[in-house]
Amino acid sequence: MIISSGFKVFPSEIERVLNAHPGVMESAVVSAPDEKAGEIPIAYVVRRQPNLEEIHVIAHCEKHLVSYKRPRRIIFLDDLPKCNVGKILCKELVGAKPQEFSR
Repeated sequence: MIISSGFKVFPSEIERVLNAHPGVMESAVVSAPDEKAGEIPIAYVVRRQPNLEEIHVIAHCEKHLVSYKRPRRIIFLDDLPKCNVGKILCKELVGAKPQEFSR
């Protein structure tokens, strides 16, 4: 759970919205520290469509999420780090840069 400006934000809710976008293959949401809000959601996204840009994902989130639940940054990766049973390793994404998991 992410506490953003005193509000509870569940990453799974944001991920469901992100994964509903036709250009998104999969996503993971983690928290990042923020001076004003305490924590903010950051989304790591694997593209299904190569022309998908951050502005498209942000616009989709604006339609389906209230402002404090919207990811403040969208980071595109070629794939997400997973354990051997296929679960996404969100702890490895905290503070990760795009080149760390890209093939």
